[in-house]
Amino acid sequence: EAVDRGVAELAALPKQDPGDATEGERLNKLGLAALKAKNYTVAESLFRAALNADPSVAKYFSNQGFAEMHVGNLISAEGHQYESLALDPYRSVAWGNLGSILAKLERPEDAVSALLVGYRVSEGATLGYLKSLDEDDDQRVRAVGKLSLEKLIVASSTAGSNGDTQ
Repeated sequence: EAVDRGVAELAALPKQDPGDATEGERLNKLGLAALKAKNYTVAESLFRAALNADPSVAKYFSNQGFAEMHVGNLISAEGHQYESLALDPYRSVAWGNLGSILAKLERPEDAVSALLVGYRVSEGATLGYLKSLDEDDDQRVRAVGKLSLEKLIVASSTAGSNGDTQ
């Protein structure tokens, strides 16, 4: 399947050398606090600094992209999600962020695909996240969240009718 091939290709990419893990983590924690306070510009700067300190950590890229999404820098945000996934293709948070970003970029089919890959790699743990998209401020994000859930329902009902015993 195309999704499996894509995930395998991401996993095969070379990893970056680790940098200063302690400083990167300190800056990441400050960035998360700024996110919680909805100070996205400050969070973006802190995550960028965390990446400069240690560019080998997938969550720094996904956090950077999440902050960028909130300040409207969608193209860079998309790129940071892909960089996060290159380091850790099973990072469901990055797949979820990517889905929201792609929805905002008016690429709903790609957005749904990203959300469903996130659901799959999380082994269903992101179901609550998909349901929470119904409360997003952006109609495009709400729409792809709803479509993703509908596709999951259809997939689960057809799995049973195909003789699958999952």
